[in-house]
Order: sequence, then structure tokens, then C-alpha cells
Amino acid sequence: VTIAAADQVIGESPQDDVERFKETALASTLADLAPQRLELAWQTPPEATQRGPASALIRALEAGFKPSDDVVLLRWGVLGAPSRADDELPELESVPVALKRGISPPLAAGFDRAFLFRHKVQPVTPLNADPKLAHVAVPLVTGTGSFDATERLLKQRRLPTADDVRVEEFLAAMNYGLPTVVPGGVSLLAAGGPSPFGEDGARLMQVAVKAGPARSRTLVATHLTVALDVSTSMKWGGRLDVARQALSQLARQMGPRDRLSLIVFHDEVAVPVEGAGRDDVTLVLSALDALRADGGTNLAAALQQAVLVSQHAVVEPDMARRLVLVTDDAGRMPAETAVGVHGLLAAAAADGARLNVLDLGGRRQASAELRQLATSGGGGVRVAASVDEVQWGLWEALTGDGGTVATDAALKISFNPKNVLAYRLLGHEATSYGGLLPAAMQSELRANQAATALFEIWLAPNAGSDLATADLEWTDAETGRKQQRRQAITRGEFAGSFAESAAVLQAAALAAETAEVLRDSYFVPTRSRNLRGVLQLASQVQSELRGQPEFLRFLRLVQKADQLRGGR
Repeated sequence: VTIAAADQVIGESPQDDVERFKETALASTLADLAPQRLELAWQTPPEATQRGPASALIRALEAGFKPSDDVVLLRWGVLGAPSRADDELPELESVPVALKRGISPPLAAGFDRAFLFRHKVQPVTPLNADPKLAHVAVPLVTGTGSFDATERLLKQRRLPTADDVRVEEFLAAMNYGLPTVVPGGVSLLAAGGPSPFGEDGARLMQVAVKAGPARSRTLVATHLTVALDVSTSMKWGGRLDVARQALSQLARQMGPRDRLSLIVFHDEVAVPVEGAGRDDVTLVLSALDALRADGGTNLAAALQQAVLVSQHAVVEPDMARRLVLVTDDAGRMPAETAVGVHGLLAAAAADGARLNVLDLGGRRQASAELRQLATSGGGGVRVAASVDEVQWGLWEALTGDGGTVATDAALKISFNPKNVLAYRLLGHEATSYGGLLPAAMQSELRANQAATALFEIWLAPNAGSDLATADLEWTDAETGRKQQRRQAITRGEFAGSFAESAAVLQAAALAAETAEVLRDSYFVPTRSRNLRGVLQLASQVQSELRGQPEFLRFLRLVQKADQLRGGR
């Protein structure tokens, strides 16, 4: 129908007929109570009048009127129930839970257990005291909780306590730029060089493990709509920072056809990112950087907006649509509002847009209200506290699976006593419970995850080339088959100076020294106790490392920590 003909047929009142059009669309598209996408296409002939109701409709569409949005709004009404009950309360100090971390001290002569428990740092271990000491099993740590917590405290102009700083988690926070690994595979890499902060001829030896991408994904491409809570309570415990970092990592790992939309909400709701692809990472990171926590929690309005954005998204035939709610709110709403929200989520799920909930509220298990929201939305709920947990919750929604590449992964280092006199493992100190809660020796590696072990070693006079062997075992998550990889570590892997060392070793050395200084390690007193040495050496790192966002983030942390420590 041409616009001119439509003007004659429809009538005289543009506003009445636009409303009549909406009602007709509602009646014809919501018979099953499910919001549907409504698509219109037309061409405007040159002779068309601009005074009739059809022209008014065209102008309304050009001004931003979205039929799909209005159909949803007409069916469910404007949902919203701002809550400030939790957001206005002060943050509560919680008693830390005993974590499984560190390694059990070996029952062998020559290992100084008293030193370990007195100074809370791994001792220098001679290899000639007992053959057992030549073999060290090192947990593959991928969590970065200690680094993230330190960063949050420094933003508040506070320093972490020594016990809260974990060297292995500072090492895990670095992006080493390791070589690409084949899908479903796991690589093993060794590097060495002089220890820039050690004494008496100490050298650094690093062993890095990296998982490749998953071989396949359940959802080949996804439009993911994330509703992110930015209310006042998200400041507590750095929850917003955790979510921000997880979303930043997700944006970098999206597939070529994946799309990301971001809804942020407190008292009001905004859409800073809509339909961003992998090439729009800078836009996503800028939007995340600008977020500030404030106000109450309008959960109902946020979920409604997420459904609207997902419904309006242009998706290809094989492209999935998924919703994720990231919040610390318990999800309580007035009964009437809750009925509308649950109905809307059920209709969205029936149309293919399932909802997963990530609960950052610090509860042992998600509230009944959040579980009910996830059930209505056809998805699940996950309690998350760390960047790693949030990231993999988002990844699961994006791909349809958890992205696990390897299970039961275990790393063992065997030193050659003929050429290595002694070693010191950096990090992995026993817990404050006397080593009664050691970390598991076997780990799970997800897509593109990396872990690193770092040692200081002392070589024998006239030492030969063969220094150590690294053995990695794991189970392929897809096939269930046991896999092994062995890496011989020779003097050929060791650079002559810090500036010549591989970028992976440079990053590890700076991260480990920063953590040791913040821990007031026993091995720091003979050196300067400030972080100026770290900042000076940072100028000597390889150019490939110097421009990485993660390395720049690390340098900002070091600068703030050094300022607060006053150069002492």
C-alpha cells in the first residue's frame, strides 16, 4: 500500500491511528502471550503526502519508535521497583574463610619446615640433603583474587596485609603473551635468566602452562545481553570491579560473529553498548571504564530493558540469544511486579532468549528470589565472587558450555642435583592453619587459561646443560583421554641479562617481586624495601610487553603501592 493510499484508507487522525496500529499489532502477535519481533519494510514514493496517519507512523519510526518494544510494553506494562534496602546499608566486614592454598611441606631431611612456618615463605632448599627434594609438584593457579583485592584496596588508599598477598596469584594476573595453542591442546614453555632481585648468583626459572581454545562450542554464535547492576552496594568488596574485569576479558574472547549488548542499572536503566562485535572492544572497554556504582537497584526495569534489547537485536538464523543478569541484589520485588517480571522472562525464554543469573552478593547460595528468576527465564543461577568465576559464567552463556579444555592437570618439576645446588619456589606458601588446608595438586584449565611456576635456582660450579625437567599430565575434557607433555630445561633457555630475557620471564619477575615486597618477605630485607626497583626495571622490558593493557594495569598498581608505602 502506498503512503498516499494508506492515508486515504486509514483515516483523518494520525495519533488515533498510530495507537490503533499498536493495538492491532498487539492482538495479532501476542495471542500466546510471547513478545514477538515485528518487522516492517516499505519504500516512500515521491508523490507520497506527508500529512496522513501512515506518514505520521513513518515519522514515529524514524524518531525511534520500535514496534517490538511497544508490543512488549503494552503487554507487560512498564515494570520497575527501585529498591534501596540493601544499598543504603554500610558494607559489613566478614570473617575470611579458610582457603585451600599453598603446598604441603615435604617430609624430607633438609627442608626447613620451621623456617616456612616462622617466616611464611618457602625456604631455600638444598638438593643434596634428600633425593625426594629434587621433585616438586606445583599447583596450577589461575585465580587472581589476591591481585584484584590489592588493586581495590589501593584505590581506597589502603595497603593489603602481608597475609593477603599471594605471589602465585600475582603471577596469574599477568598476561604473558604466550604462543597460540591448537584448539583443545595444552602447551608447556620454559624460560630462564638472571634473578634481578636475587643475590649470590641466583637465576630465575619459569615454567608456563597454557590451554588452547575449546575445539568447538555448543552455540556457534550468540547475541549476549548482559544486565549489570551498578547500584551502591556493588562498591562493596569491589564487586563492580570484578564484573568490569570479567566483561573486559569476555569482550576480547568473543567469536567473530558474537555480539554483546550491555544494560547498566541502578535507580535508572541505560544501554551504553548495543550489538558490539569483536572489533568493537575499545568501545566496550570505554563504556566499562566509565561505570560508577551509585543509587538503588531497579531490577525489574533492568530485566525488562534486557528483554527489549534482545528482542530488537538483528540475529542470523543460527545465532542464539541469551540474557545474563549480574547483580548482588537478592531479587526481592513487590508481588505484582514480580508476577509481571516472571511472565516476561518466561515469554522471552519461550522465544529463545534464556536468562542466567550471576549472584555477586557474597551469599553461600543464591537467594530463592534469584533462583526463581533464573527458573522463569529457562536458565540457571551461579554464585560468583572472583573475576574468574564471573568470566566463566559469562562464557558459559555465550558459548553454551563451560569451555573446559583439560581436567586433572598436574605439573611436576624434577631438578638435576648434579647441576643445580638449591632452589626456592616463589609463592605457594602454606596456609595460616599450618599447612592443614593445602591446595589441590590437580587443576582444571579452561579455554586460553594460563598458569606459571617460578623458581630461584643456584647452579653448581661448572654446571652442565641439563638443569631440570617439567612433566605435565592432564585429561582431555572432550575425549577423556590421558595426555602427557615433557619439557627439558637446559642452560640454553637462560638469557644473559634481564633486558635480554624473554618477555614472559620479565613479567613474572616484576610480578613476583612486587608481591614479595608487599608481603614483607624474609628475602626482601637485604634489598630495598620499596618498589622503586620494580618501576625502574619495568622500563627495560620487551616492547611487546610494554604496550599490553594488563601490564599497564600492573604498573599503575605498583605506582600506587609505592606511593602509599612512602618509599620505605
